Amino acid sequence: MPSHLRRPLVALCFALLALWAWNPLFEHGLRGEELALLEQLERVASSADAALFEPLNGHVGAVTWIGALDSVFLAAYMDHGPLLWRAHNVVLLLVAAWLLGRLVRRLVEPWIGAELARASSWAASMLFALHPLAVGALGAVRAGPALVALALSLGCLVLYVDGRKLRDPRRIAAAALLAALASTFHGAALALPLWLAGTEYAASGRSRTPSVKRRSAAAAFAVACALVALDSLLRSFALGEVRVPAELAALADALNAPVETAAVVVERLGMLLLAVNVHVTGAPGFVLAGLAALATLHPLLSAARSAPRLWGWILAGCALALGATELAAQRLRVHPQDLADADTLLASCAAVAAASAIAITSRSGWARSLLPALVALLYAALSHAAATAHSAAAREVEGLHGQLDYASGQRPLLVVDAPQRVLGVRAFERGPWRNAPAAAFALWLDSEHSDALRARGESSSERWWWRVESQDPARARWVIGALRPSSSSRAPVTWQREGRSPELECEPLEFGALSVMLETPVDSSKPPVMAWKSIARDGQPEREGRVEGVWSVLGDAAQASFDLSRAPDWLASEPVRLIWSESGWSRIDSALLAPRLPAPALEPEPSIEGDDWRFVASVAPARERDPRLECALVCVDFERLECVELAARFEADGGVRVPGARAWIEAARARGVNALGWALEVRVERVAVQRLRGGAR
Repeated sequence: MPSHLRRPLVALCFALLALWAWNPLFEHGLRGEELALLEQLERVASSADAALFEPLNGHVGAVTWIGALDSVFLAAYMDHGPLLWRAHNVVLLLVAAWLLGRLVRRLVEPWIGAELARASSWAASMLFALHPLAVGALGAVRAGPALVALALSLGCLVLYVDGRKLRDPRRIAAAALLAALASTFHGAALALPLWLAGTEYAASGRSRTPSVKRRSAAAAFAVACALVALDSLLRSFALGEVRVPAELAALADALNAPVETAAVVVERLGMLLLAVNVHVTGAPGFVLAGLAALATLHPLLSAARSAPRLWGWILAGCALALGATELAAQRLRVHPQDLADADTLLASCAAVAAASAIAITSRSGWARSLLPALVALLYAALSHAAATAHSAAAREVEGLHGQLDYASGQRPLLVVDAPQRVLGVRAFERGPWRNAPAAAFALWLDSEHSDALRARGESSSERWWWRVESQDPARARWVIGALRPSSSSRAPVTWQREGRSPELECEPLEFGALSVMLETPVDSSKPPVMAWKSIARDGQPEREGRVEGVWSVLGDAAQASFDLSRAPDWLASEPVRLIWSESGWSRIDSALLAPRLPAPALEPEPSIEGDDWRFVASVAPARERDPRLECALVCVDFERLECVELAARFEADGGVRVPGARAWIEAARARGVNALGWALEVRVERVAVQRLRGGAR
């Protein structure tokens, strides 16, 4: 096909595939971590602030000094809208893809000829841009500096190869300038010295001896190391102290745990071939990814069999590039069920796309055109699925957009029991608010940390909370409730005989448990359901709600137990005036609406035995009366509102042992966690029926 027809046709096919693959990214707004990053950028007011900038506590992406300043500039002009941010990243990705294609052509043309090099060039550009993991970079505000650094690095390599071939010192000087700039945008540029050394070795003339090639490659590596150290020098100068690149510190930590590091790296590299979001595609996604991998590997093996020496060098070069990118990358897990950090594999995608393009264009005839088109189509389908996951996560956050003022940062917000991730992508996690699981919120609400704040009346204006009623995004319903000031007295409320309560006026935030004792046997095959009706106030109508409980045998007879502290609908309700049974009972012996669940018959403080905690039984073990009882220890960080659940087990004498509890508490203390609390829960079918609370020792 003539080139004047082939190029427009390839461009048209790519444009259609990219439009389909990336369209979901532009349909909704920004996710929680993106909004948090924009708020952090608003607080960067000087070069010193930029030198100290660590986005989202340094956990994602090593954005460097100039990269932070660039993001601040963009945030000032792009506001908090998604369209310009997404378009900005798309443009950077396309530039990086174009430069990757040019680099591949420059490197392989002396070895495989002009025609194959040209085919490999456009295939590499298309496969890199459409790779499913590239969607992680397009769908993340934080990926902008990484995309700039990648484009500058690829531009540096292209100019360097041209400068070496044409013996043009101006191009080599421009390449050095781009290398230094790349290091000031993102820490991923630390892979550039190895890339540049490999490029120097591959681009050297065939007439040069291997020893000369090695010396020139070593010289290029040394010069590149000096260039990429520019960011650390600038930071050290601005702060007046020596700053070591975060990637080098992370690499040192990774080498101290080689087995765990190797497992994470293998998992990450596996995603380069099977980049599937299993939440969206399910098993068919692996079929599509497997077809793309086979369409790449089969031509590669065939070509390697026909020219083993040439392809051995090509594969060695790709392996060097891939290893260099992973050395400079943070070891964050990326797998089919969690693609939140997929953008950290962007540079590795470039290396794999280059190798794939060279392999699938090594075939002759129509296969040279059809195979890249087939792989690009499969990649586009997987990218569309990945973009759909980002859109779903953003849509969840957008559901609260009318109620949250993201930009002001004046009101500390508390989001309770929200889906941290939607379809494997972060939604509310790391957002500009405090995330809290229902367990952490319930224990905080019943602690002195909450009491002191609510007693001053500050919580009513500063803290609100929401909860997704359904985990299905299409059926999500958000409930908002004020954390009203706490009352001085929380006396239990009791009633007898009648299943329906008398007229009440109780604050749901002050009452976390309901126990109903029955006077006659009941059908325990169905769970009991309690319903309530709130008081109409300030022109608002009465509101009804319901909570499902469990049947338990904690005393001499069966009872219905309700853990209301874990029921967000109850806690968000206005004062309640009536409680009744929706199913499970009609007449009762007695009902007790109490601030807390009853405590189990255990000593209030644990004894320490090695790394374990042990709670001694004070009476006969209750588990003999109800073998369904289970036990767990919930530890809560009241400052961050984070919690962890530790498995516990009943012992023969009725006591409870929590393996590793002391070790976990000490590790939390070492991390700087000071406000710790715990709750030992006795449960039936995952619902707490007894709870013993205490402070971490």
